[in-house]
Amino acid sequence: MSAGYGPGRPTRESNQTGTAPPEPSANTANTNCLEGIACSKCGALGPFRIVVSGWATVTDDGTDLVEDVSWEDDAPCRCGSCRHTGLVSDFKHLAAAALVRD
Repeated sequence: MSAGYGPGRPTRESNQTGTAPPEPSANTANTNCLEGIACSKCGALGPFRIVVSGWATVTDDGTDLVEDVSWEDDAPCRCGSCRHTGLVSDFKHLAAAALVRD
């Protein structure tokens, strides 16, 4: 497991309640589960849609609660701002380059 929620990774209370976490500020870098990740096209810090692994409570009515979410560097990732799609690893390279320039 290289990123996301789970053993050894930060857990956000908002994820446990099924509510969306607050969107990141445009002026601050991600410091939790998206640390080091930014859109490789527009530079947005999130939100992102990432293909993840996790445990979900599923009934005939649908999915209710997702826990223990994790993802790998080769997981598909889509920027919520510009809809650019790549791999999580693609989004990490831009964040690392931005840190070097600063």
